[in-house]
Amino acid sequence: MSPVFQICIGLALLALTLVMHLTAVNVSLTRVSARIKIIREDGGALHKTILVMTYVIFLSLVLLVEAIVWAIAFLAMGVASGFWQAVYFSIVTLTTLGYGDLVPPENAQMVAAFCAMAGLFLVGLSTAFVVEILRRIDT
Repeated sequence: MSPVFQICIGLALLALTLVMHLTAVNVSLTRVSARIKIIREDGGALHKTILVMTYVIFLSLVLLVEAIVWAIAFLAMGVASGFWQAVYFSIVTLTTLGYGDLVPPENAQMVAAFCAMAGLFLVGLSTAFVVEILRRIDT
């Protein structure tokens, strides 16, 4: 697979996971905003903690689904021998941890690089939204 084709696949997967992430976050943020109004009136620290924890768990599940999207592509490219190994590789790559125990073959290296780039965007967006929730709770 040529590097140009890998770049196209990487960009397509990056765009898909960004759209998935932004859609999930925007839908959930409207629901969280309604809960924030209730929490402001109640003022309980426990309620604030539970809301933030729930949102972080939700974002973690969204990131897991996005990692599965990347894993399917990696599985098709022969990066991993099984589905869960491909999920592991995509999570390690999305988080830019990069253990190095699985190294993508040459026909998937650019796609893996775009997976790492997507991870930076997705984790950065998640962090921004958690900070926004914390800001709204305390305002």
